[in-house]
Amino acid sequence: MVTSRILHAICALLLVASAADAVVLELDPSALVVSPGDSVSLDLVASGLGGAAVGDFDVDIDFDPARLTLTGFTLASGLGDISTGEAIDFSLGLVVPGLLNLAVVSTLSEAALLAVQSDPLTLATLTFDVGPLAAGTSTTVAVADNALGDAAGVPLDPALGDATLRVPGGIVPGPGTFWLLASALLVSGVMRRRIGRVR
Repeated sequence: MVTSRILHAICALLLVASAADAVVLELDPSALVVSPGDSVSLDLVASGLGGAAVGDFDVDIDFDPARLTLTGFTLASGLGDISTGEAIDFSLGLVVPGLLNLAVVSTLSEAALLAVQSDPLTLATLTFDVGPLAAGTSTTVAVADNALGDAAGVPLDPALGDATLRVPGGIVPGPGTFWLLASALLVSGVMRRRIGRVR
């Protein structure tokens, strides 16, 4: 009887641990093909919540300010309406170039949060202008989790997912380069034949 209780307790702990491990805090989409001058939007999303309600978050978004310009961000209403006091915005905004802090705490009950939240849950939307990115290069927008908690404030400890913005292409040889290379190979072949005949 004691053994079965221990087994039940272990199973319950494993279920809780696997549910906690399933939580992901990421930027969506995780990969984007862009061009310099483009305006792109990324959603900060919590998923794999397993029926838990998100009650608070404090997240840093890191990006290269030489390649991306933050043009704005919007906090979603999944933790409550900030304008009516259902949630409190503690975001610091753009702390330094390349570092954006977003933080919201809900004042709603768990039942009220579960009624308005879905899985996945969008927490914020970020907008960037793409700056100078050479063909064939990329830049990353990274998520750093300071806190993500459920309705009772218990940490959810999520896995993190960044977003990569990539400019397609690279160095593609032009027609002139192709003919120069072909001529060099032809001359090299002719020279080998002549040297071979001399010997």
